[in-house]
Amino acid sequence: MLLSRSPTLFASMMLCITTVVSAAQKFTITDANVILSQFGTPTAYDLLGTTIDNPFAGSDLDIFDVTTDTLTITDVAARITKGTFVPNHVTLNYFVYESTGSAGTYLSVPLTFDSSIDRIYSWSTTGQSVNLLDGISARIATYSVDMYIQAIDSNPADLNDGPPITISSLHRIATFSVVPEPSTCAVFAGLSALGLACVLRRRKSI
Repeated sequence: MLLSRSPTLFASMMLCITTVVSAAQKFTITDANVILSQFGTPTAYDLLGTTIDNPFAGSDLDIFDVTTDTLTITDVAARITKGTFVPNHVTLNYFVYESTGSAGTYLSVPLTFDSSIDRIYSWSTTGQSVNLLDGISARIATYSVDMYIQAIDSNPADLNDGPPITISSLHRIATFSVVPEPSTCAVFAGLSALGLACVLRRRKSI
């Protein structure tokens, strides 16, 4: 009844609905990969899980000594299928956190537009050196790495220069473990051995 008595309101609501529907056709992230250098060896991971080849989600990235080892983002690639809109800003967003906690403020690696074939737009970045182990304490713990691709059309002309159009891929999470540096382990081992020796000596003296 309200819509039939208020043509202006009805038209406004239909405009909003039309905007949302057209925005649903904006663009699609169809492929994304990240290359991580683990102990200096590059490994490619599928960020979207669209193939069976080395998916990032659920991967155990290994065990690291943060004082000597590195786990580095070196390359990222993404393909965007054009819809009504075309993105002009694409990033890999990531966050590293202890697995017993939760994700917080994400950091970004910007991608650069490479080329387009028909409706497929390719974005990538190479020669990066983002060490995911930076800032992590040298103690035994398990960490999670949350990654996703974000594509933005910051000036959608189809919407009369309206708000930015943003599409994000699903968050994908992998894990890795951290151990203390060998010298620290040696100290702990030495203290444990000393404690055991003291206990044995005490028992002999009783």
